[in-house]
Amino acid sequence: MVKIIDIEQRSELWHKLRMSSIGSSDAPIIMGLSPYCTVRELYDRKKGESKEQFVSKAMQKGIDQEPEALRWLNAKTGHNFISVVGAYEPNERLIASLDGYCKCGNVIAEIKCSKGICDKAAKGVIDKMYLCQMYHQMLVFGVQSCLFVTFDGFDGNIIEVKRDEAFIEKMLKAEFEFLDMLDNDLAPPSDEPDYIQVEIDNDDIVYEFIATREQIKYLKKIEDNQKTSLEALGDSGNFEIVSRSGRPLLRLTRTNPKGTVDWESLCSKYGISQDEIDSFRKPQIGWYTYKILKR
Repeated sequence: MVKIIDIEQRSELWHKLRMSSIGSSDAPIIMGLSPYCTVRELYDRKKGESKEQFVSKAMQKGIDQEPEALRWLNAKTGHNFISVVGAYEPNERLIASLDGYCKCGNVIAEIKCSKGICDKAAKGVIDKMYLCQMYHQMLVFGVQSCLFVTFDGFDGNIIEVKRDEAFIEKMLKAEFEFLDMLDNDLAPPSDEPDYIQVEIDNDDIVYEFIATREQIKYLKKIEDNQKTSLEALGDSGNFEIVSRSGRPLLRLTRTNPKGTVDWESLCSKYGISQDEIDSFRKPQIGWYTYKILKR
């Protein structure tokens, strides 16, 4: 049985509870399925040594749409879903904050309001990190399935996800190990690669690079705005812009390439595993990514 906790989601008390517990959004990180956070970063966050995950405008927009999505779900299913927080009774440090919980006790829902997630769900595809999130919720609430609900502001999709006992068993073991690390100050190894420090006599080369990078970003914004104004002069076909005297100034050629292939959906449809995909992968030449360090 789940223990329902009388606490408001995203309140100060809720954030405090999450610091000492493992929630459904933590589960994919612990299982190595999140592209946004590592196990070490999660550990540091729980220990108060780093800030909470940054909430982007897109993420905040999704959060703001959840009440509307919940109303859509209730109208679509005829259920009365509400948002609740529950704890796993064998160990109440495993919690889940549900977007949708039916008072009948056996129907739960996870809501996503991202366009990209909606598009995938329309094809029956759910990312592994969201499946993991729902398996954690099913564990905490003791249910056999969870509704994966996507909503784009107008319409949505509902996919029923069944419980995966084998995965849940592995997840539960990993979550208990993570709690043990928190309780005994056993930090997991850092996921950061090793860096050698290269000392320079003159910092100007770095500051000039940073300044150039900022100028490019600024000019790119101006260019994008100018492109929008110029393209609005045409009618979606090829056209030339000429001066009053008829002198050609600029030619715009419309390109309509084929859409990209959704390889994830294709492989899922035909049962192609990640190992099979990797067997056809060509060698890649590495490159540097640049991160400006704040001091």
